[in-house]
Amino acid sequence: MDIKLQVVCLLLLSLLLIEENAAVTGTWVPGVAKGDYFTYEMYGVFTSNRSNTTIAIPQFEYNNTQWVKINITNIEDSVIEQVYVLHFKNQSETELDFKTDVNPAIENNGSGQSVPICAANQGAGDIVPAAGLIINETVSRSYAGGLRETNHANWSSSDDWGNCYFDKETGMLVEFHRTHRFTNSATDEVVEKTDVINLISTNRWEISANSSQTTLFIVILGSIIFALLFLTAMTYSFFIRKTRNPQTQQKPQITDKYTLHLLSAQARALCRMLCLSLKFTSHIG
Repeated sequence: MDIKLQVVCLLLLSLLLIEENAAVTGTWVPGVAKGDYFTYEMYGVFTSNRSNTTIAIPQFEYNNTQWVKINITNIEDSVIEQVYVLHFKNQSETELDFKTDVNPAIENNGSGQSVPICAANQGAGDIVPAAGLIINETVSRSYAGGLRETNHANWSSSDDWGNCYFDKETGMLVEFHRTHRFTNSATDEVVEKTDVINLISTNRWEISANSSQTTLFIVILGSIIFALLFLTAMTYSFFIRKTRNPQTQQKPQITDKYTLHLLSAQARALCRMLCLSLKFTSHIG
C-alpha cells in the first residue's frame, strides 16, 4: 500500500513539474512578427552646472540621426532578429543587424547597443533581460496615435537614473529616458547627459486616415442632425403655443403657410442628411 502511494505521489509530482516547465517556457514569447516595423526618434541632451561652460561633445554623440526604423526580419523561438535603418539628417542611411533573446534564462540576451525588447504580455515583477530591469507596473499611455497598455520600469543611482516603457502586447520599447551624470572632481563641474528614445510610428497599431475621416464625418453629421431636430422641435413648440386657444383647449391646426414650409424644409434636410450618412457608410464598408 505504501509503495502504491509513493508511486502515485511521484507521478503527480512529475506532472506538476512538466506543467510548470511548460508554463515558464510559454511565458517568454516574442510579441512581434516578421514584417513589423517601429520607427523612433533618438537624441541626447547635455547640460552643465556652469552656464558659461562649453561642453565638449564627442563626434559620435552629435544628434545627426533624424529617425531610426527597426524592421523585424525573423523570429526563432525567443530570439528576435532585427535590421536597424539609421536615417541621418543629411539624408544618408546605414543599416545594422541585431538579435535580441527575450528569455531571461539566456545569459547573452542582446547584441551590441540595440534597443531593449521584452517578451509579450509581461507584468509587474517580470524581467526585461536585454535591459537588466524589472517591470514595476502596467499603465495606459498614448504612443504612435494609439492608447496602449505599457510596462513601466525605472532605476536610480547617484550618477545614473531613468525610466522606460514597453508596449505590453508586443514587448517593444515605446519610450526611454536615461540621465547619466559625469563629475569632474578637480573642477567640480557636473555634466549630465540625457538619452531620449520615443516611438513615433509603427504598423502594429497606427490609425489610418480613413478611420480618422470617418470619425470626423460622424461627429459633424451628428451635430448637424441634432441641430435640425432641435430647430424643428422649437419651431413646432412655438407655433403650438401661439395658436392654442386657452378657452376651448382645442388641438391647434397648422395652417400658417410659412410654418408649414419651414417644417417641410427641415424634414427634407433631415432626410438628405440620413441618406448621405447611409451612402457614406456603405462606401467605406
